[in-house]
Amino acid sequence: MYTVSYQICTNPAVIPAACDTATATITVGAAADMGVAINGLPATAAPGAVLSGPGVSLVCTNVSATTAATNATCTAAAGTPAGATCICWRLRGQQR
Repeated sequence: MYTVSYQICTNPAVIPAACDTATATITVGAAADMGVAINGLPATAAPGAVLSGPGVSLVCTNVSATTAATNATCTAAAGTPAGATCICWRLRGQQR
C-alpha cells in the first residue's frame, strides 16, 4: 500500500492562501497476467486488472511524449530494467 499526500493551491497565489490538501491511498495487489513482460524490451500493457477497479482513474503516459495517451495504456521504453516502477503524473486544470 502506498500513500501519497498532495496540496493544490490557487495560481496565482492569494493571501490568505487558498489551498486544499488530500491523501490518496493506492493498494497494489496481485492481478491477472496481462501477457506483457517488462524485461528491458519495448512493451505496452493494455488496460486490465492493474488499471481498473474502484477509486482513482489511472492513465499512464510516456513523459517524453508531447501528448497524453487517451486509451489508458502504459508503455515501457526499451532498456527499462525489469521490476522498475515509476509513478509520475501532472495535474492539469482547465484554462479560464
